[in-house]
Amino acid sequence: MQDIGEYLRKMREYRGYSIEDTAKATHISTRYLKSMEAGDFKALPGRAYAFGFLRSYIRFLDGDEKALIDALSEDYPDEEMLLNKPHKKGARRPVVFDNHKDVGEVEAEMDLSEDYLEPVEDYSELPADEQVKNRRQGIYLLLILIVVAGLIVGAIIYLK
Repeated sequence: MQDIGEYLRKMREYRGYSIEDTAKATHISTRYLKSMEAGDFKALPGRAYAFGFLRSYIRFLDGDEKALIDALSEDYPDEEMLLNKPHKKGARRPVVFDNHKDVGEVEAEMDLSEDYLEPVEDYSELPADEQVKNRRQGIYLLLILIVVAGLIVGAIIYLK
């Protein structure tokens, strides 16, 4: 991963960007950018962040995205992240359910009845007063368009 970081740093320097400029453009913290350039991708919040930040960074630098993502995938497999990353104190851990329940069992526990699953009223058609209101608005719009067209034609005739 050191090679990836070195490549990122050299590309950034070649393009003439400072860490601060890069942080503003990519919306990645300078701390994380420095970690990435040092090749310390495990300092990032997680594997998904590592890949997302790398993509954003390399797109900003206009580098070879596929090659770097492939290199990071080889150096940073899923299992390594899950087994070696220590949890910080107070950090949320993933919830693991020991017993798998059927959807029907969950619905029974929640006491869902058929009344909540189907709508009470059919809203496919508007009430009569709403239909009239929509028709009036359409007619008003048509009249406004006719008046505007008349004004434009009158202006053209007047200017000739």
